[in-house]
Amino acid sequence: MQRVASFELDHKEQDNSAICQDEVKVDNIKGVAFMVICKLASCMMLMMCKMLYLYNPDLNGFDFSLFNAITSSGLAALQIRSFGISIFDVRKDCRSLMALRLIIGSLGIPCFFMSLKYIPGSKASLIANIHPMLVSVLAYFVLKENLSKIKVTAVIGAFIGTI
Repeated sequence: MQRVASFELDHKEQDNSAICQDEVKVDNIKGVAFMVICKLASCMMLMMCKMLYLYNPDLNGFDFSLFNAITSSGLAALQIRSFGISIFDVRKDCRSLMALRLIIGSLGIPCFFMSLKYIPGSKASLIANIHPMLVSVLAYFVLKENLSKIKVTAVIGAFIGTI
């Protein structure tokens, strides 16, 4: 009798494991789909910015950054409100780091848009997307994270591929 009960329990665990694996697969597909949409939208934005520079050379990166910030702020406010979250609920010990992140991000975005004025969009996008390599190197020095030999090799290979 115990043997039958044990078999049924093992069978149920296998069924639950299969369901969890299916959910992970669906989540992975959704994640990839969202990233593809993100990158397609990013490419369209890049092309539109380059076209605007061609039509109006007097534009600068801060013009694009302003409209980008207004649109992003509006969409973020709607999303935050739909979840019932207050933007003032940031822990006090995180506020200075959040402010620093805001300042650094506010400097980086206009520089990216300004680069489109002077170099081809493909080159600007390539340079802008080397941040995973930079994050790995900075995490080693700033956060004292370990870098495996495989990661170091991958960072060097990716950097050489970028050049």
